[in-house]
Amino acid sequence: MNGAPGKRVRCVLLAALVLLWLPLPAASAHRFAPRAGRRPVLYLVAFDRRSGQQLPRLARAARRREVRVRILPALRPAPAAFDPARRQWVAQGLIGEIQHSYPWLRRARAVVIGLTGADMYIPGLPWRFAFGTGGAGNVAVIATRRMDPKFFGLAYDDELFRSRLDKMFLRYLGALVLGLPTNNDPYSVLRASIRSLDDLDVMTNQFRPAPPNASERRWISGSDGSCAQARTATRALGIGKRINTVPQLVRAAGGFLRIQRQLLARLHAQPGRSLDRALATRFFARYAAFNRREGTWLADLRAHPDAARARAWIGLSGRASSTLRVFTLRLRLLGCAGYFAGA
Repeated sequence: MNGAPGKRVRCVLLAALVLLWLPLPAASAHRFAPRAGRRPVLYLVAFDRRSGQQLPRLARAARRREVRVRILPALRPAPAAFDPARRQWVAQGLIGEIQHSYPWLRRARAVVIGLTGADMYIPGLPWRFAFGTGGAGNVAVIATRRMDPKFFGLAYDDELFRSRLDKMFLRYLGALVLGLPTNNDPYSVLRASIRSLDDLDVMTNQFRPAPPNASERRWISGSDGSCAQARTATRALGIGKRINTVPQLVRAAGGFLRIQRQLLARLHAQPGRSLDRALATRFFARYAAFNRREGTWLADLRAHPDAARARAWIGLSGRASSTLRVFTLRLRLLGCAGYFAGA
């Protein structure tokens, strides 16, 4: 298999993904002034059917914080709001559509959050896309296209998608409705800026998240230490050398898979308590499933060593690393996130 990537067998896809995980516009760092007096009414509006299905759940989240919520009829944005060259919606165009369709909202004491399942960007800023924009006074728009793992070639994960959307929604709810200021806590939903998908995954859905307790710190430190050991063992395999043939790949992949199984066992046995037990349980289950699947594919590659099967195994391995990395970011295992990124 000529030209096979040499530095990391497992992280082939990450270079392409990093190019897509570009910073958010600086508009997301806007400091909102606290609102005095009675809270404004929150209006929610969708630009497509799938987004409309999310609104009742978001409305319930707002009502739990004693916010009055109304869901408006869905809007169909005008073609002029779409940039065909970029295949993205223009943020100002979507905001203008809301303002044009509901002009009375300008006079009312109200906040509007629009939701689109498409991709969006903000003209005049150097970034390729935006998860949202809240710089239009009482109107914000959230774009969820890149919150979907499928955008990056990964399997759809409804829990992950909802987690990302909920964070952006709570961010604008806190800023525009509750009048809360941004802060410098990277784990707060009100952090000063969100400049990448990593930032969105790292932050919690809390305005003021509590720091980890002693048991949680022990779990984080021990887990990151285990990932550091796995990184050292991986380097000792010589995977950093260029791999030019399928037999070379099979030898390196076999050793790498053994390291992955050992790492999973160490993480399972780690003392202390994770920040999110349910999420940690999903992480361990997904990690074990990837190991089993990679083992099956590797056995097939040994039996039939051809370039097509080699590329398929590399693709599976890359998707596994990308998926597991997101879990570790959400669990604050930043050392493990670096390991799965191939650092």
